[in-house]
This record gives sequence, C-alpha cells and structure tokens, in this order.
Amino acid sequence: MNTGRLLAISVVTLGLSFATQSFAQTFTYTQIDVPNSSGSSPNASNSYGQLVGTYTDADATLHGFLRFTDGTYLKFDYPGATFTSPNGINDQGVIVGRWTDSKGYNHAFVRSPSGIFSNFDPPAPCSPNNKDPTSAHRINNHGDIVGRCFAPNHHQYGWILHNDGTFEIVTGSGFASSDAWFAPNASQYIAGGDYTEEHTGLVKASIGSRVSLTGCCGTETAASRSWTHTTARRACAR
Repeated sequence: MNTGRLLAISVVTLGLSFATQSFAQTFTYTQIDVPNSSGSSPNASNSYGQLVGTYTDADATLHGFLRFTDGTYLKFDYPGATFTSPNGINDQGVIVGRWTDSKGYNHAFVRSPSGIFSNFDPPAPCSPNNKDPTSAHRINNHGDIVGRCFAPNHHQYGWILHNDGTFEIVTGSGFASSDAWFAPNASQYIAGGDYTEEHTGLVKASIGSRVSLTGCCGTETAASRSWTHTTARRACAR
C-alpha cells in the first residue's frame, strides 16, 4: 500500500514539474496578413519557415500565397482556376494543393520552386469530374504526396502518390472512408487517416505494415513496425 502511495505521489510530482516547464516557455507570434486582402489563412509551413495558404480578395475569391522567411509574399493562382488552395510545402519549396476549374471540378496540383504548375487527378475509383473537394494535402522531402479524392458516388478515399509516380489508394476492409494528411520525413513511411463513423484510425507504412487505432487513438494492435503514440495520434486527428 505504501508503495502505491509513493508511486502516485511520484507521478503527480512529475506531472506538475512537466506542466511548470511547459508554461515557462515563451513563444513569438507573427500576424499573417497578405497585402491588399480581406482575409489570410496559413495552411502549412516547411522547416525553413516558409508558409503557404489562401487569401481572400475584394470579390471574396480565394487565391494562393507563399510567405517567404523575410516576410514578403508571393500571390499565385493555378492557371485558369476559380479557386486555388496551397496546402503543403516541403523544404525544396515544392507546393501541393487543390484547384477548381471553370466547371466547378476539383483537382490536385504541384507547383515547382520556379513556378511551374502540374495538374494531376488520382486514378479510379476516384473521378476527375467531381465537385467534391479532391485535394493534395502534403508533400514530404522525398517527394511523396498525400491527399484525398472522391468516387462518382461521393465516397472518399485517401491516396498516396509515391515519388516514383505510382498511386496507392489508402483503404481497408471495414472502413467507411479514408483520408491521408501526413507525409513524414524522418523515415520511409506515409501516415494516413483511415476511419469509420467510430473514428478508427490507421497509420500505414510504405513497406505495408499498419497500426490500427480503436476509438480514435485509444489502443494499438501489433504490427511489424514500431510506432509511437505521438505518430498514431497525429494520424488519427482530422
């Protein structure tokens, strides 16, 4: 019994110590305002501090922006787009995102550091002629891209575009739909979010091993690769 009390006190003390250290940290906040815009929304950054996101003009149209580390802005649109949303940028300055054509169909894009755009649409079961928000979400430093797409019946799928040009649809038996949001650089894997109405998550490795999460980051099942709870929670978030 005494051992149990000592353990409880130790855990509480550790928690208080951690909380004190956390609150002692200081942060610097920078306001993001794209010049001559009515609103600005950063979506992602790379390790150098470059930011990408959307801004709204006087006509309430959304456009893309890139904020450089010196605080200057570059405004851009996918050619011919009625809507442009940059969602991810890697350390090489490659940007990925979503654009909408004149018919209201959504597509994914890649923008090179020199400003060259490339359009792409995930393969079947996804449809390129779809007004659902098909999008590229993130790109890592290996060139792997993750995002989501929709079938003609509006079913949502997460996807991975590997740097060798091959597509992979992120799905699994028993899952109602899927999405893929994270493309980590630390190791050769893609983290995706596969979930049902009960929000069961999935972390998927490029080598094919998986970790399932029950109740949105509640429990982990055995897999051939070791995963941290932090990675799991990030993949489960939506």
